[in-house]
This record gives sequence, C-alpha cells and structure tokens, in this order.
Amino acid sequence: MKRRPLLLAPLLFLAACTTTEVDPPKPKPKPTPTPVPQPQTPDEALLIFIGHQVELFKRDVGRLPVDLAELAKKTEGHEPYLEAAVDSKGKPVTYLMTATGFKLIGAGPDGVMNTRDDVTWP
Repeated sequence: MKRRPLLLAPLLFLAACTTTEVDPPKPKPKPTPTPVPQPQTPDEALLIFIGHQVELFKRDVGRLPVDLAELAKKTEGHEPYLEAAVDSKGKPVTYLMTATGFKLIGAGPDGVMNTRDDVTWP
C-alpha cells in the first residue's frame, strides 16, 4: 500500500483563518449637550423670557418685531406675547435688531444703562 504524503499546509491555513471571539464594536459615546447658562439675577431671567417671546413672535408671524411694544399688541390672530418690557427697576428693556437677529439690553442691578453691570441677551 502506498502512503500518501500528509498535506499540512491547507490544514495550517484553515486553522489560521478560524476566528476566535471578537469584541463587539464599542458604541460611540453620546455627545454631551452644552449646558444652558442659568440666570444669575432676576433681570437676566427677564431678558431670557423676553428673548423667548421674541422668538415665538418670529415663529408665529414670520418676522422679528419692529420693537418690543409690538409684542404687547394682539398681532395677526395671536394674543399679546408680553404685557410690558421693563426690568425689575421699571426701566425699559432695549431691543436692537442686528444683522443676525436681535439683542436685548437691560440696565442691570444699578438701574443705569451703559454701565458695567448691564445685562444682555443673547
């Protein structure tokens, strides 16, 4: 009886190709949301509220208000968004339209505009 040579190469190839357990892919970490700054004073909270009302007006009407007094009027089937735009000292809040939107400025704790403690949004 004739002996056939044992072919080890194909067996070694197959052994090398067999896989062992592979770690499953790690899930991508969820991005951490940017924390929203919390208002430090009542005037900051008021400017945030007025800013959101301006944004609601823009969403509902399709444009920014001409001035903050427009938010106190019944507009195109919508109820007024504000009663009055005044800070905690009774001073009016300044509304400026900018190239990219708008800016709100309040007098801050001292009640005087154009000083270091003025409050702005955004």
